[in-house]
Amino acid sequence: MSIFSNYKTLEAYWKVESTRPLTKDEKEIILSAKVILSEFGYSLRFLTTEETVKIPISTNISPKVGDLVDINDIRIITLYANWDPTIKIYRVEF
Repeated sequence: MSIFSNYKTLEAYWKVESTRPLTKDEKEIILSAKVILSEFGYSLRFLTTEETVKIPISTNISPKVGDLVDINDIRIITLYANWDPTIKIYRVEF
């Protein structure tokens, strides 16, 4: 029997906490939402009246770089880490 036989493997993964459409306030400040290639893979770049924000796109989507996305079709996915529920990340789907 090895010393490793009594240890369990930690399986780290992200779980969906919530899915929601953009709020009315969020929609009012978005000028455009465009698919880009970023350090996270595909992201949606939001050009807003205040700043430019990039949010990674869910892996369930197969986007094309340069596509403009209708803001009414966008959903924000909040994920949390199974090893620490206080750690959250966001993804977008459309």
